[in-house]
Amino acid sequence: GAGNIALLRAVPGVVAASFGDVPFEGVSQYPLFSDPGMHTRIADPYVFMGTQGYVQTLGIRVIAGHAPHPDEIPDESTIGPTTILPALMTQALAERLYPHETALGRVLYSGGEGGFSMRIIGIVDHLRGAITGRGSDDDSILIQYRVGAQNLGGLFLIRSQPGQLQRVLPLAAKALQKANPG
Repeated sequence: GAGNIALLRAVPGVVAASFGDVPFEGVSQYPLFSDPGMHTRIADPYVFMGTQGYVQTLGIRVIAGHAPHPDEIPDESTIGPTTILPALMTQALAERLYPHETALGRVLYSGGEGGFSMRIIGIVDHLRGAITGRGSDDDSILIQYRVGAQNLGGLFLIRSQPGQLQRVLPLAAKALQKANPG
C-alpha cells in the first residue's frame, strides 16, 4: 500500500513511484458512454488506473486543465457507484469525441470494473495503451486513486533520474523485499 510506495520514493535516484497499470502490459479497454444509463456508447478507450503519484511516475504531460490535486484523488476504500472520479483524457480521444468543443468538465460513464463515472479534469498529450497501428492506440483515460495500508497485488512503477534506472531498480527491489519478507 502507501507504505511501500513511500518506501520506493525514498530510494536514492527514484523521482516518483506508484502502483498501477503499466502501458502496453495488461491495460484494459472499457466501453465509454455519454449517458448514465449506458445506452450511448461513444468509444472503447484504454483505461489506466493507478495510485497517488501515478501521473508523475508515468511522466504524463497535461496540456489543458490539470492533473488531480491531492484533495481530488478519492480514497480507494470509499469509491462507490456514485463516486465521480477525476480523470485525464488523451488529446486524440478528446478531439475525436468533441471536435469543436472541450472535453473538460464532461461527465462520462464506463461499464468496466462494475461501472464507474468520471469527470474529465485534464487533457494529456499522449498515453498509448497499445501499438497496433490503429488511430485508437492513443485513446486513453487515466484515473488515480489513493491507497492506505491495504495490501496490493500487482505492479509497482518507479521513475528514476535520467540514466539511473539500472542502478536504482535493484535498490528498489531490495527495499521492498526487506520491508515485506516472505
